[in-house]
Amino acid sequence: MKLAITPLVLSTATFGLMLGVSQNAQAAGLIPNVTASTTIGSATPGTWNIANTVNGVGLLPSNTPSLTGSHAASSGGTSANAWRSVTNTYTTGTITFNFNRIYNLAGFTFWNLGGSIQLAGQGIKNVTIEYSLNGVDWTTLTGAPTSFAQGPASSGNVPAQVFDFSPVHATNVRFSNMVRNV
Repeated sequence: MKLAITPLVLSTATFGLMLGVSQNAQAAGLIPNVTASTTIGSATPGTWNIANTVNGVGLLPSNTPSLTGSHAASSGGTSANAWRSVTNTYTTGTITFNFNRIYNLAGFTFWNLGGSIQLAGQGIKNVTIEYSLNGVDWTTLTGAPTSFAQGPASSGNVPAQVFDFSPVHATNVRFSNMVRNV
């Protein structure tokens, strides 16, 4: 268990999140209507809402879910375009993405939070990514990343990190064992 004195922050995973599906199973593209939940909580829920990880908020050019492109830097305040955990999170908790049906998942795109030295240091560094067919029984996703690049400390846009792996059938994906950038 790692003590996190400052919040854990996740920018838009179009996985700040969009999830891609395997081309040989369905048309390549986004999984629609993904929902996200967390056991960690959200700092100022109306502003740093976990829904911002899947709704496209902050993605350029038009706040539309996408598997490519950049994510606008987060300035925080009352117009946050990412998710941020509650302050003084003492356990790593989980973030769960629900697809609402089975998909043949072959990759995802991830944007770690950036926009300032403070915010970039609060992004996700290490992670275990798991998948499930029922939201109860979880399997570690072989070939998925176990760490993410830190978001930029400057006020510039955050580039996408694209990950591919052997396709798996899943209704849910979960981030667990998260450690923030320090």
